[in-house]
Amino acid sequence: MKLFQCPIIDYHASWIAFNPIIGCPFICKYCFLNEFGLTNINPRQVISPMDAVDKLVNYEKMVSDEIPICFFTATDAFASQDNIKYLKDCLILLDNKNIINPKIFITKCYVPDSFLQFVKELEQKGHKFIFFISYSGIGNDIEQGINLKKTKDNFVNLKKNRLDIIHYFRPLLPGVHSLSKMVEIFEFVKNYANSSVVTGLKVQENMKPYLGFLGAPKFNFEKAVASESVWDAKIFKYVWEKSNFPTYSRFISTSCAVANLLEIPDYNGFYGGMECSLCICSSEQRERCKNVSLDHNELRKKLTILLKVVNLEKAKYKIFAKKRKIFLYDVTLTNSDFAFLTQNLKCKVMASQKKGYYWGTSIQNNKVLKIRSNSD
Repeated sequence: MKLFQCPIIDYHASWIAFNPIIGCPFICKYCFLNEFGLTNINPRQVISPMDAVDKLVNYEKMVSDEIPICFFTATDAFASQDNIKYLKDCLILLDNKNIINPKIFITKCYVPDSFLQFVKELEQKGHKFIFFISYSGIGNDIEQGINLKKTKDNFVNLKKNRLDIIHYFRPLLPGVHSLSKMVEIFEFVKNYANSSVVTGLKVQENMKPYLGFLGAPKFNFEKAVASESVWDAKIFKYVWEKSNFPTYSRFISTSCAVANLLEIPDYNGFYGGMECSLCICSSEQRERCKNVSLDHNELRKKLTILLKVVNLEKAKYKIFAKKRKIFLYDVTLTNSDFAFLTQNLKCKVMASQKKGYYWGTSIQNNKVLKIRSNSD
């Protein structure tokens, strides 16, 4: 069977995605890979590590060493020994080419000690690594094949090795999480992680027949697909109520969590908007974001260069530097174009959207959908 091939290199909402391996042996029922038949299969290497790294280094949108690179979003980097070996080969090649962008791994699988020692050696050479550990306390009926104990062990082992952790938490819907479960999870992760990214459920077209497994009440499916994510209203209120765990950072946007850990300003134009108002972060981080000064002429010069990269050099635009917004007229942007322009300009980019192979995001101003339930 011919498998769907997402782009090997692509811009996503928070980073450059690097996908030379596709397919995951596990079945998480809410995973976007289900739509493409990429779950419950052995991971497949699309090209060699050398060819993959060459593609990454020569990617036309690879214009900054500040934007993170996220490894293997169409599989789990630690799902198999073959995946781990391939990942190591890529990291060695990137080190040889002096690619110093922050490097991110997202996993539910156990990260072996040998790999932790490997990346610690690379850190001594100036590389930065962030481990996103996806832990939502969900049973094997929804996250089939995942060993929750080993997922939790990652937090302990990574902290012991002084490696950076961001906690990924989703989905958040009735039937899966109660408020008491939320307390239990936050009480655990706050001892190890720099912060939590809590994102709600990303709803896709193919989910309609089986959303019942989440115990969700009826809601407008079309609105859910068009939304940034779907939340249970009570849980949404709990997560973003500042009196709960007031000193532990939590973010609704992934890029804000990355910026917080790296101690750099927001690079997705979120400062001052809905995402910023919800996020619970330090006063130091808010000052970093607040103090970013965007000059109109510098933005115009940079935008002119970046528009050529996406073949839109004739696009009409208006720049509002103080509001950190740029409007593009009479053009349609892909998800990748939105992310590329936004992250490199550090402004909200406003334009028509072309539906891509993965979900819409808050960088395109999609809003969350809150639904009511009987969760405790």
